[in-house]
Amino acid sequence: MTTTTAPKPAASGIQMLDILGDLAKPAATKSSAKTYPPIPDPDGSVGQLADQLANDLDEWKALDASVTTGKAELTALGRQAFYTANRGLKEPASSVVARGKKSEILVTFQNRYTGSADPAAVTALIGADDAGRFFYQSFELKIDGDSIPADKAPAIIAEIREVLARHDCPAALSAAAKVKPTKEYHAARHAWSPEINLGLDRLVPPVAVVKVKS
Repeated sequence: MTTTTAPKPAASGIQMLDILGDLAKPAATKSSAKTYPPIPDPDGSVGQLADQLANDLDEWKALDASVTTGKAELTALGRQAFYTANRGLKEPASSVVARGKKSEILVTFQNRYTGSADPAAVTALIGADDAGRFFYQSFELKIDGDSIPADKAPAIIAEIREVLARHDCPAALSAAAKVKPTKEYHAARHAWSPEINLGLDRLVPPVAVVKVKS
């Protein structure tokens, strides 16, 4: 069994850019309730089919909810075992297993993360040096062309934020920013305690897959 030392510190924390600046997107208005024309049902068969399908969907939803809850509970129980067993390992196991009398269920924690919108909380847990080393800012910019008048579009595309503000079209720009771990983070994180890793998972959860072992 090989062990790791604590990750080497970096010089700075997570570098964040100001994406939207003074531009703000107004809250979307809710659409009013809609009415729909009915499917013709001269003999009542359409209504019977609708009732049967609704009942089947209710049963499916109940089963799906049970599976979802079971996966979530097993994943939560597996996190502590995962970080405890892998602490200090350079090549950590990808999964932990739950053994029943007739089956085994693997809980796998993949090197894929949804990201966190709270870089300050991440930094508070592992410090600025490790946060700067193992996290980076991931962001997306989206321009809604339908919100831009056609005669102003060429100038807006050329200058983006400055032109949007000048032409009073701030709703055409939206942005989402979050921090994401580096590829090295997934293995290096096991140099930290399980408690720190559990805290990080509340902010930057890895993608977890639950399946029956074949």
